[in-house]
Amino acid sequence: MKALGPCIFNLLPPLVCFCIVTLSIAQTPKDALDSLAQKSKDFSLTLPYIDSVIVAHPELQKHPILLYCKGRLFFNDENYALAIEYYLEAKNGVKDYELHFDILNNLGTSYVLSKQHDLAISAYEESKKHAEQYHHKEDIDYAYENILITKIDRGDFEAIQEYERHFKAKDYGNDHCLKMENLGMVVTSYLEQNHFTLAEKLLQNTTIRTDTTDDCPMVKAMYYENWAYIYLHKKNYAMALEYLDAVPLHKITIPRDKVETYEAYNAVYKQMGNSGLAEKYSDSITRVFEKNLERLNHDNAAHITHTTLTQQKDRSNMKRLRVVLIYLGIGLFALLVWGISSKKNRKRMFRQLQLSEERYTHLWTSHQLSLGQLEEIKGELEKRASINDDVGIGSVLKRIYLHLNTNGISEHKLVNHTKNNVLQLLAEKAPYLSEREKLVCFFLSLNLSHKKIAALLNKTEKSIDSYKYRINQKVKNNTGKTLRELLDVIKSSSKLGAQ
Repeated sequence: MKALGPCIFNLLPPLVCFCIVTLSIAQTPKDALDSLAQKSKDFSLTLPYIDSVIVAHPELQKHPILLYCKGRLFFNDENYALAIEYYLEAKNGVKDYELHFDILNNLGTSYVLSKQHDLAISAYEESKKHAEQYHHKEDIDYAYENILITKIDRGDFEAIQEYERHFKAKDYGNDHCLKMENLGMVVTSYLEQNHFTLAEKLLQNTTIRTDTTDDCPMVKAMYYENWAYIYLHKKNYAMALEYLDAVPLHKITIPRDKVETYEAYNAVYKQMGNSGLAEKYSDSITRVFEKNLERLNHDNAAHITHTTLTQQKDRSNMKRLRVVLIYLGIGLFALLVWGISSKKNRKRMFRQLQLSEERYTHLWTSHQLSLGQLEEIKGELEKRASINDDVGIGSVLKRIYLHLNTNGISEHKLVNHTKNNVLQLLAEKAPYLSEREKLVCFFLSLNLSHKKIAALLNKTEKSIDSYKYRINQKVKNNTGKTLRELLDVIKSSSKLGAQ
């Protein structure tokens, strides 16, 4: 029964862990973070889901991924102030390169939309430096473009010209869509500042063919819309409409993405004085936004219904869980009382074992063993072993039996023989160690504490720590193994490992 107490006491930590796991959701913290990242990518992430992750894993509340996901949600809701707050908090604790780069760029975009252009440029410049540290050419280019776009957004004409030079010098390979998108960015910027001549010249000199961009209807639409605004400025309404009619609206599946084309139609018909058609496109724009609002309301209603059902289910599960936990708590309390009652006895026995082993080790390593002392310690330990079968006691007894069963060899000679044997094995298996390092290895093989080794060698305890670290590094560099593995080999090959 006395031996049963420690066993039950050892079972308490796993049982407590079981309770904690039972109270949380099935996901591990890593699974929860991966789920957050995936939902953020496919735009299915919601604040209630983030809150459920925090409830299940409170330790993730300040995790950069969770804070970044919250920032993304507030950004999508056009709450840029809160988005900036969460991005800044996430930026301080992030270590992953890609996540850090994404946070900085989203932070810059939030500043731009908040009309805080200087802060936006600072965020983009930080992302550029971050990409340069990792030699990521595409990200460096992307950050640089964002800096120029931000300067353009605040009305910097020189930034438009710099962006044009950057566009012309950049090698796009076969990515015609990206090339046309950047072309459209420069042209649109010129048009917004009423530089129609520069915009037209750039469009005329481009080598991009529209038949190579069928896979990107939005980019193609921007190209035709820019031409339409140029001809609208020239009051050539027929050509403006011809370009607008070329916009592949049938390939643009999201109604919101058609609004810019509708706005261009509206501008042309207004200039022409055709109020009927101008009103028609105004109505089309209004319908798009109304449809978006209707869809948003529908999604919100569905979310509320789902949340209500989930809460009802959670309440039902919590009732059942509380009953289980009450019974489990009673059982744990009983085990805890039993464990505590045997703890004092276990500590006392452990301390006695420790004192016996220290006494034996001291006598052995200081060459002061006698047969009488060995017999005395052996009898004491055998008595303990009969009460409590402990592996530690058995280990000490094996070494004592080694001495007592060695016929004709004095204890001092046996100790010296064992020491010399170990040092010789170390010379064979670890010739790269110094004599002092081999001696430290010998004492470590006896399971002596660093404090005890320091006393025997007249060194400080920190010196022994340093010796052990250097020895371990040498062993790893020369054999790929650890110091513990080397000592195990030495013990098995010497009398230290004898039965």
